[in-house]
Amino acid sequence: MKKVFFYFLAIMMGLTFAACGNDDEPKEKPDEIISTDDIDFFSRTIHGNDVVFLNSKGSVVINNTKGTIQLTCKYNDFEGHTHSFTTNVMQVSHINGTNFTFNDPTMTASYDGSTSSGYINTATGVVSFTFNNEIGKVVITTYLSFPSAESKVQRIGDSNFYSHNMSDYLFAPVDNGTKCILQINNFVANTSGVVEADVIQFLGLPMTPTTDGYIIQTDQAESTYGSHCTITDVDIAIKSQCMVIVGSFKCNGYQISFTASYH
Repeated sequence: MKKVFFYFLAIMMGLTFAACGNDDEPKEKPDEIISTDDIDFFSRTIHGNDVVFLNSKGSVVINNTKGTIQLTCKYNDFEGHTHSFTTNVMQVSHINGTNFTFNDPTMTASYDGSTSSGYINTATGVVSFTFNNEIGKVVITTYLSFPSAESKVQRIGDSNFYSHNMSDYLFAPVDNGTKCILQINNFVANTSGVVEADVIQFLGLPMTPTTDGYIIQTDQAESTYGSHCTITDVDIAIKSQCMVIVGSFKCNGYQISFTASYH
């Protein structure tokens, strides 16, 4: 099950845009369209200090040859009404590595947008799309993945520590955003650098949607998949509109702290 639960979307998207800019490709060929339906999207509608969360199904359509993406998503307003929209076909531009950006310059009346920006990481399959309208700001993402986090493991009460970039942190909200699934790939909870679990997962961690992202805090949690593990003093902030993660927890007498960015 290593990475399978969250990486199913990435397996499909990891092939996208592979042909773009490749001189060895034929000059003309049929469009290669990958359509991914029934994707879980997580939206936050933000106005001032207020935020409304929605977990809904949507779709992503990617044209590999033309380097375009189109999203169908939903969001809630502050009256409890759900709005559905489909973006125009958006051209994708390379940022670095497996990161691409896109936007819809012809925001249509169907979702009354004024500005937009989007990101896709073809290695992790994470998609993010943000736009503004008369309600406020709407931020929509798939599950979140922060690979190769800068991690620090320190024995509690000891000044010695071990730093590494082996662990990946993945999150998916559940229960209408009040809880989340946390998955850690290459879990290290010692100062020797030994990977104690290829994958470990925690189900039902308390989560709070915020105007900047999410807060995950709990006194204690037990692993629900992988090696049995108890973590305590969990304090994780996903911020900068889900582009950055900063967190810490304790496990087996060690303090584990980490930080990572989307790019």
